[in-house]
Amino acid sequence: MTNQTPQPNNQFGGQPMPGQPMPNQPMQPAYQQEGPQDSTVMVLGIVGIFVAICAFIGWYIGSKAQKDALAQGQQPSQKLKTWTTVSKVVSIIWIVLLVLYVLFFVVMAGLIAASIVAGM
Repeated sequence: MTNQTPQPNNQFGGQPMPGQPMPNQPMQPAYQQEGPQDSTVMVLGIVGIFVAICAFIGWYIGSKAQKDALAQGQQPSQKLKTWTTVSKVVSIIWIVLLVLYVLFFVVMAGLIAASIVAGM
């Protein structure tokens, strides 16, 4: 009589197939599924570098899509998080540029007014 333990009947010697979880471990998806707004937010974030309003729209849509995903008990995809952040940063840069633009014209108008008053 030989004292052998029964071997599992697969070609990997008891190891699970590659990509499969170990026994007694929950299945986890290999990747996060993209939502319908991910590509929209990405395109708006890129175009927002050149056209300011697109960055703001991308930030709004991305934030809304993240809130919707969390409300449904899902995690937003990494792509959505990344491009929402890009849209947010580009939007903030546009705001700073707009403030500098307005300040420039206010200073220039003040200098022109001062030179007109001083010249009279």
